[in-house]
Amino acid sequence: MLFSVLTDAVAQTGPPETVWAVVAAGSTQNNTYVAIGQPFYEQIVSGDYELAYSVAQAQLMTEEITDETCDNQPYTQNNFNISVDELSEGVKKYEQYVVTIDTLYNYDLIKRLTLTVWPTYEIYDTVMFHGDFPAGINEGANNLDLATVHSCDSVVHLYAMICPFTVTDGSNITYPTLVLDRYCWTQRNSQATVYDDGNATPVARALVYQSNRHPDVAANESVYGRLYIWWSAAGIAEGSPETAAAADENGFVQGICPVGWHLPAAAEVAALNAHSAFTVKSETLWLNDPGDNSTDFTLLPSGKYNASSGRFEGLLTEGSIWLAAGTLTPDKPALLGYSYYCDSPVPSTMIAGNAYSVRCVKNY
Repeated sequence: MLFSVLTDAVAQTGPPETVWAVVAAGSTQNNTYVAIGQPFYEQIVSGDYELAYSVAQAQLMTEEITDETCDNQPYTQNNFNISVDELSEGVKKYEQYVVTIDTLYNYDLIKRLTLTVWPTYEIYDTVMFHGDFPAGINEGANNLDLATVHSCDSVVHLYAMICPFTVTDGSNITYPTLVLDRYCWTQRNSQATVYDDGNATPVARALVYQSNRHPDVAANESVYGRLYIWWSAAGIAEGSPETAAAADENGFVQGICPVGWHLPAAAEVAALNAHSAFTVKSETLWLNDPGDNSTDFTLLPSGKYNASSGRFEGLLTEGSIWLAAGTLTPDKPALLGYSYYCDSPVPSTMIAGNAYSVRCVKNY
């Protein structure tokens, strides 16, 4: 606060004349000056003397600032210096006190900043491309810069996989593929009779459905594929207790699948199991209640071989696929089964000596 006291001697020949020293802030009259501010003036006359004084309080000014920034860079605009650690997503208020002095004006300034802090993202994702990669994307890890609508630079850590339109197994049989929930599946049941191991090792038990009612073995194989006991599907010796030995370092079991493919594991099974049987089953061949196959999975009523009865059963009424997930014991491996009368797939364990269909999933 600025105090100014001024005196002015006046020769008196009669009653003193009333003289106001200041008529406008910042101007001078009768040799009296006051600064810009919030002035208070009073003049006192006593005897032969006149005292004129003023009090000029420094003016308090407020500057309101509205701005926006990203949460991954410091804010240094408008003379603020706000570090990244101080920023967080949302609307934040900051205040700065500034004393400004020059030759003409004396005032204090408070800067009030309302700052909208926009987020930046670091996203990890996996994408399966069917057929080919778009320009600029390669199989494996890709880091992509992403500018949000607020121009805050983000980065996407994208792991890109490709699902080829077809894949060929060790028996030189080619299968169409589909992408379902970011996984690449074969779209038909396996027909392999040798393993894709570089040695053309024969599959011990690769059966084809045959019964008095459905005696056409060639047609049955062409439409429904083959049926495999668990050990043959997993590529281990029949009766072997070392089921886990069939898995690679990633936990994938190649078995009769092509190189780079595996029997369905836990993640793929969970994704497939989330779809109703109606969306998975083929539109034809089922005895009744076929599906709409909206997933393109084309699950067929391929039946099974029942080791207990020694017979093929269930063609047109049920279809199941072996899994490399769940309870992997020599006598009760995991199975995902579908039937003509149930709207949901049924995960279960089944006798390893039974024979069921096999679908393969691309490694990732």
